[in-house]
Amino acid sequence: MPTPQDSAYNHLHYQPSAYGWIHHWIRQGIARFMVHVPFALQALRLSARAIKAVENTTQAYQQTREQVQRKRMGGANPLAFDSGFGYESELRELEVLAHYHEQLQRGYLDQQRTESGVVYEWLINSVSDLLETFPELTHAINFGVSYAHIDAELAKKFPSRRFIGLDRSSLTKWYNDKHFSLPNLSIQTADIFDCLKPASQPQSILLHARTLNLLPVDFNVRLYTAAQQAGCRYIVGIEQCGISWETQQPYSFSGAEKESVVYRNHMFIHNYPSLLAASGYRIIRSQLLATRHPDPNYRLVAFVAEKA
Repeated sequence: MPTPQDSAYNHLHYQPSAYGWIHHWIRQGIARFMVHVPFALQALRLSARAIKAVENTTQAYQQTREQVQRKRMGGANPLAFDSGFGYESELRELEVLAHYHEQLQRGYLDQQRTESGVVYEWLINSVSDLLETFPELTHAINFGVSYAHIDAELAKKFPSRRFIGLDRSSLTKWYNDKHFSLPNLSIQTADIFDCLKPASQPQSILLHARTLNLLPVDFNVRLYTAAQQAGCRYIVGIEQCGISWETQQPYSFSGAEKESVVYRNHMFIHNYPSLLAASGYRIIRSQLLATRHPDPNYRLVAFVAEKA
């Protein structure tokens, strides 16, 4: 029987509406079904993954169509966040850095469904080979450094050489400074062309990884030309490629001039051999690398180019 003490709090008693009761019992029914029917929850998770994959593919197709149009656009500064090239904001770039950091924290990159392990291993080995073979090389500049794992590993391995990571985002510098502290590693928020003044970088290596595929071809030509004039002795690059969603065909790299195409989403496939040759470099090593990315057609084009 209710007491006076109970009635004193009648104003706090919640009385659900008919919709509220229906909503509650539907949720309860679904939850009980998932818990008590064998394999129901696993089937739902698989369905959710399939739906998410369809959603991602649809978004990628829409972004690819936009990028096909953007490919033909001119732009004074494709490095600006509002240019339509690359990530759309500093916060999005920070999310990517955190994602790469989390991949490494989980460990066993060679077992994760990502291309990161292949990128790191190939770049570290390739730059190490150059630094060990040519002791006169003094430093390496990583354009579009993002998460500076590669640079930090090289800095630890070669303490007498300098490693510079450049990125357009001040948050990138903040995040990397927080996670890496090495006397021969510097992360900078700077314009790459301010660093590549004529004759300013003799005996250096220019690196780019998962970066030039986000930028238009005219920018890449300008970058390679500036690197040649600055005196960069080697360019080491690794970028995504595969079946182009613009042409529906795998891209064929060539020493002859060839149009860039949209790979998918916001990414391009550029004809790096021709772009490098036009800027005064010759490729001395090149590979097409398979990855553990969920897309079986996902590949990496990797190369080392020497100043001619």
